[in-house]
Amino acid sequence: SFADPADQIAGDPMLDGAYQPQAGSAAINAGADVISLGIVAGSFTDSQGVVRPSGGAFDIGAFELAE
Repeated sequence: SFADPADQIAGDPMLDGAYQPQAGSAAINAGADVISLGIVAGSFTDSQGVVRPSGGAFDIGAFELAE
């Protein structure tokens, strides 16, 4: 398996029909803390060009919920 159980979220990801997380999703701000590894916040965008992370941490998945 490619997935590390520690990287899985518990709770409803609350995705819409386009698989984007909605407010209250367990995927929001649940991604890896890559900033602590020296990666500059705001140097990434999601699949629609939204700057990542837009909140306290990266969202899990291809989309970042703009907060």
